Amino acid sequence: MSEPPESWNTLDPVVLAWQGDADDQDALAEELFEIRSAIEPLAASLAARRGSDAEHAQIRAAFSHMAEEHATAEAAIEADISFHLQIFQAAHNRFLLPVSSVIRAALTISIPKTMKTFGGLQHSLKMHEAIIDAIEARDETRASEAATLLISATYQRNFSLGENGAAR
Repeated sequence: MSEPPESWNTLDPVVLAWQGDADDQDALAEELFEIRSAIEPLAASLAARRGSDAEHAQIRAAFSHMAEEHATAEAAIEADISFHLQIFQAAHNRFLLPVSSVIRAALTISIPKTMKTFGGLQHSLKMHEAIIDAIEARDETRASEAATLLISATYQRNFSLGENGAAR
């Protein structure tokens, strides 16, 4: 007997991966974005406060890798995901770290959609760079605001625009 969806641990990476094949991809992606908007600004703020200089350098390296040309879309997606997950590592919060599987799932669903609409990651590089600049400056407020801006802009691109880029 299978359990109803309401009883699933939706944050479990296996459940998240399985839901990635569900029919309601847009609804799933939107719900994952809602979680991102709640936790990523906090992670960026904590990374600015708690992250070591070495961890900040790892985030900067992940950003640099993101900015490079990639041989495949999958490599570009992994570079973007690495950037975000490095921030979670540098936040040093034992309860945020397990939630990073949600971030991975959200990005795995949203980045291909964004890349299809905008032809790559170039459109968001300045926003990603603003996050690492604020983290390196140890400016918690600016790091949180930069993360909020990135997520909000990405949400708008993915859910407020039609297939031709026009507002819905």
